[in-house]
Parts: sequence; structure tokens; C-alpha cells
Amino acid sequence: EVKQWATIRNHFGSFNKGLEAAGLTPNKTYTESELIEILQEISKELGRTPKAREVKQWSTIIKHFGSFSKGLEAAGIVSNRKTSNKSYTEKELIEIMQQKTRDLGRPPRSTELKQTSTIVRYFGSFNAGLKAAGLAPNKTKTKRKRKNIYTKENLIEILQQKAKELGRPPKQREVKQSGAIIKSFGSFNAGLKAAGLTLVNKREYTSEDLIKILQLKEKELGRSPKRNEVKEGATVKRHFGSFKKGLEAAGLTPNKRGRKTMY
Repeated sequence: EVKQWATIRNHFGSFNKGLEAAGLTPNKTYTESELIEILQEISKELGRTPKAREVKQWSTIIKHFGSFSKGLEAAGIVSNRKTSNKSYTEKELIEIMQQKTRDLGRPPRSTELKQTSTIVRYFGSFNAGLKAAGLAPNKTKTKRKRKNIYTKENLIEILQQKAKELGRPPKQREVKQSGAIIKSFGSFNAGLKAAGLTLVNKREYTSEDLIKILQLKEKELGRSPKRNEVKEGATVKRHFGSFKKGLEAAGLTPNKRGRKTMY
């Protein structure tokens, strides 16, 4: 749920240690018996073997047991795959396909039979199975390359319409066709310019502004702030050459490096 989870884990040693450093309660770690109990409880509720997506702790189960199926086995639950592994003879598969043809009034499609994977394994392909049953094979559709349906004029209209709806120039994430805009104009901002829309400029900070921000943060924390504790940390770095130089310009003592810290 956190985009920067890998950075947090690398910085603090684990995600839970990161949560602790932020004053938050770490996520629960489960014992083997607790995971088995969870699987058995969900199996009882459903009245059948649960699927991985139906168990909140599925990733923990896979990590602990090596796979979701192995977790089910440890809990004494029969895997869905094992119960559905019925073996068919050639005659039975042909009869299934012919019966389905009578039901539908036409040869079945691969998506319309439960035994499709067995038919493919047995005959080599679904169409080969239909041929063996004396049925006409399904025609295979050739995929057509999708062309870019948007002209530059279309895209300009889309941007202008979106700007009217929002009452301001849209952001990239707010426009469905942002990929087509970038492809046509080179960048999303270039598309906005072509549509006659004013770009939303980021706030410009002076040295005095940034120094004041750092000094206020120092008063708030009771110590020199770290870069990740200052919203404008990246701007401070760009403006002064490094976050450390920004602290020095504000008359603050730079943080000592213990672990590798990014400035």
C-alpha cells in the first residue's frame, strides 16, 4: 500500500521497523498454527476449499509454506486442483464435444467446455479434438493491429474540454488519453501548449524562503531536520547543491551520517 515500501525496507532494515520509527503499530506476524487455523476457518465458512484471493493472508501463506497449495495441505484441506483432476478416455471426450454440439446447435468454443485443457492435452489442440469428434473446427480470428485513432486535433479538443470541466488545465493522470498525447506531441506539457492551455508552474522559492522553512522545521523538531522530513527537501537540494549545504546556509548543523543517507 506504500509506493516507497522497498526504500523504507532498505533504509530501516524491514517495513515493520519503518512503521515503528514512524510511531505506528507494526503489522502482525503469523505463526504456522495461526495460518493453518485461518485456512481451516475460511474453509468452514465457504463450505469448500478456499482460493488464494479469498484469503487476506495469502501472500504470508505462500511465503511461509512455499505455495498456497502446500498451505492447504498443511491445514488438511484438499486442493481444488486435486479434486478436479478427472481422467477421461478419448471416447468420453468425443462424446462430451458431440453432446455440447447438440445442445448448442453448433460446435462448441474452447471457453464453453469444462474439459478444454484435457482435450488440448489429449489431442494437441482444441480444434484437433473437434476434428476427432467429426465436428467443424472453430475459425481463428486474426488479430489486427490497433491504430492510433486520435489525431492531434482530437487530442487538443479533449484537453480543452477537460480544462472546461475542471476549470483549470488538467494534470496528466486526469486525462485518459495521456499516452496518445505524449506520443503525438512528445510530452504532456507540449500537448497542453498546443491546446493553448497555461501550464501550472511550480512555486518558485528564494534562498530566504528555503532558509526560513528549514529554520522553522528545526524549531518544530528541536534538531536539524533530515531531508525526508522537509516537504521542500528536493527543492533545497537543487537550490543549494545539496541538502547539507542548505542546512549550513540556514545556520543549522548538518546531520551526521550513520547509515547511508540520501541528500
